[in-house]
Amino acid sequence: MFPQPSASSHSVTWRQFVTLTYPDVLQATYCVPPLHFNRVPYQRVVVPGLPADLPALVKQTPADDSTGKSAVTGQGLIPRTMKCPSAQPPTRDYSLWPTDPPTTSATVLSSDMRDDFCQQYLLYNLHALAKHVQQVMFVLSSVNFQNYLSGAAVSSAMSFPRPTDLKRGSRGDFDFLIVHRHRGLLVAELKSVGMQRSQLQLSQEQADHSVTGRLDRAVSQLEKGRRMASHLVSDVAPGLPVRTVLFLPFVSRRQVLRVLTATPALAQRVRGCLGVNTTLEAADLTLCSDDLSDPADPWNVPAHVLSRLTSWWQRRMTSCPGPALTDGDYLEIIGRFVGPATTVSVHCSATPRLTVEVRTQGEAVAELGSRLARLVLTPEQTDLLTRAPPLVYLSGPPGTGKTVMLVLMALIWCRRGWNVQVVSAGDFSLAASLLVCHQIRKTLDSTAAPGAGVTSGDVLFRSYEFCKGTHPENETSVETAVQEMVRASPGQPVCVVMDETNITTGEKDLVDRLLQADPNLHLWAANIKKTRSVAELQTERMTRPLRSAPCVVREIQRAVESRHYETEVEPYSTDAVPSPADGFSPTVVRHQGPKHTTWEPISCHQCGVDVAAALRDLGVGDTARRVPKSSKPLQFRDVLIVMHLSGENKDDIYDPTGKLLSPASPFVRGLRAKGVPVCVVDYPTFTESTLDEARWKKHHSKGCRVPVEEVEDVGFGELFGVEQGEECFSVKSDEEKEQWRLHYRQGCEAESLEESQKWEDQRQLVLTQWKTKMEDMATSRHDHVIVTPDWFVQGLERKVVVAVMTSVTELKHLDRMKSVSRCTTHLIIVQE
Repeated sequence: MFPQPSASSHSVTWRQFVTLTYPDVLQATYCVPPLHFNRVPYQRVVVPGLPADLPALVKQTPADDSTGKSAVTGQGLIPRTMKCPSAQPPTRDYSLWPTDPPTTSATVLSSDMRDDFCQQYLLYNLHALAKHVQQVMFVLSSVNFQNYLSGAAVSSAMSFPRPTDLKRGSRGDFDFLIVHRHRGLLVAELKSVGMQRSQLQLSQEQADHSVTGRLDRAVSQLEKGRRMASHLVSDVAPGLPVRTVLFLPFVSRRQVLRVLTATPALAQRVRGCLGVNTTLEAADLTLCSDDLSDPADPWNVPAHVLSRLTSWWQRRMTSCPGPALTDGDYLEIIGRFVGPATTVSVHCSATPRLTVEVRTQGEAVAELGSRLARLVLTPEQTDLLTRAPPLVYLSGPPGTGKTVMLVLMALIWCRRGWNVQVVSAGDFSLAASLLVCHQIRKTLDSTAAPGAGVTSGDVLFRSYEFCKGTHPENETSVETAVQEMVRASPGQPVCVVMDETNITTGEKDLVDRLLQADPNLHLWAANIKKTRSVAELQTERMTRPLRSAPCVVREIQRAVESRHYETEVEPYSTDAVPSPADGFSPTVVRHQGPKHTTWEPISCHQCGVDVAAALRDLGVGDTARRVPKSSKPLQFRDVLIVMHLSGENKDDIYDPTGKLLSPASPFVRGLRAKGVPVCVVDYPTFTESTLDEARWKKHHSKGCRVPVEEVEDVGFGELFGVEQGEECFSVKSDEEKEQWRLHYRQGCEAESLEESQKWEDQRQLVLTQWKTKMEDMATSRHDHVIVTPDWFVQGLERKVVVAVMTSVTELKHLDRMKSVSRCTTHLIIVQE
């Protein structure tokens, strides 16, 4: 027989795990789990016209605590300890939603939602406190002793103190457990009492009575929690201080003091539990509403609140002196509480997985992104799909489900046997339209019932340019487009979806002509703007955020409320049902310091290096699964790097012979230097200009005899890479450029027809590659980070977005509306 692993060997393994998972374990504060996940009440519904195996989750009001009836399921209360049934993990899908929605949702009560808000409220303040005091500690929330050292690899015969060593009535869980590097343990009990006082219109006597009952219960739980904590670390640091504290975020200190004064027996128990001699000291050490941020704006912890929190922290943590922990003892305790042998789970009331473990920020971002990617609708949206009016214009701020609605409506038409045409009216809507088309086809394939005899309509992609712009050679007349679309729907209505369209100019003419050609036209269009110029379209406003975490929505709202968008975009409406989680505050990368060059971060090598470091901290691209039940790590395809200006970030450009004409921008080179695979998607015209300019300079040096006007040198030659007296192709007019291109195609004395054809083939190759990149960007087929201008990504979403902010103040609203709004879960902002 092989010898069983010893307790010491396990301890070494757990310490290694901790130092790998938390690199700054001896220098910084960590919160585990790093994000609080809410219990969200959902109801599974099947939209008429959609397949039964594509149900949607609809946000509902929670169940009433008093009746035990669920507003979600209409059935009796499901025990809160019941786990969701296990299911096969979803295949990796980068479409609009995972293909396997939840099969069961546990009942969510109003009290659950209050407790979630209360816990998140405390975490906002504790996070701010930890960042402010800069002390070394782990803040553990919702610690369940049943998860402690519960891994299969841990033998019950090993000599670790276990929760089961204590009598059942002496065991206690922790709402919060703080393991401080120098000051020992702090066990905290959180009570949401007082949260509904104004809503319930309680008198002072009634409110005090409620607080008395909760305090009595909290003290009992704290005493059990202290015994449990002391027992679990007794073999590591005997005599280690274990302090206790009460968290009453909706009760004032004056009310606590009044309640304790009125109930001497309770006051004595509280004093004994907190280890103080007077009732005044007991009230002073209780964390109350006086010490915390405004509940209406909980994430905003101003300086005066931090001052009060810091004062409370110093009073509580300097009491009850005792021996300090060594580095080894600290790692040993952390290894037991958050190591691989202890389950660190989060709420999963609407997920097919039995247990979800989240230990790091990257895992939390990945898990929240997966939950936000589910097919979730509002009751208003399900009603609209059920009514299915033929002509609709969807308006609303980013992340409210407009693109999802287009896909669902198109699926309904397809299942009626009608052909659906996805129309892009310009480069700004190309990626979104490609994504819509991809999602319709993918969903039709995945939900097709073999042998059911149901024939779906075809999905056709149309790309038009109705005005001379980037590609004048691709300009399409409205009449030609209408004829093409009508021919594609013989004997049936013309069905069209148009994402990211303003219904102006060419698009308006297209809709008007389609209505004339087919009175039974079915057309749904979507855009963030309120107005549309086609009266026949019924405007439906969507303002409830669904696809982005609240922390991201708050950033976008700043742009919505700006003077640039306040009259164009509807503001977000308040959703009474919470998001799965609030998310993290944006990570800020500063374009400052001696290593940073150029005046804009989008052209700075060091900014690229710093962004790569921020992605590495999130675990992006780290495919090693350290814990089997943890969320899948973030991949490079989950990341989008967006800037306002086109042409500033470019990839390597080569001539037809393979010679490097222009290197990638410094920012892109900085990313690649740190191992980040990057794909740059920018206008092909920039690449064409580079090729033409290189070609023109070659001809110029050979004395080509085509007359052109010389460019006046005004002293900026060195800045723009043009020598004094040299003509610059990039500043020539469109007519002059066309003259040169025609001259090349006809052959000239400095170039043969064969060489000219090579350059033309190269230009066509560039255009083909650009179209392929756009489709890859829309569908995330390849695992690389996309770097692109913001107007290419309207309608797309990524879990992590790096918004490279412009230094021009007047353009910052564009950064937030276009770049930031592409994010679902976590923002990295690069700014000066």
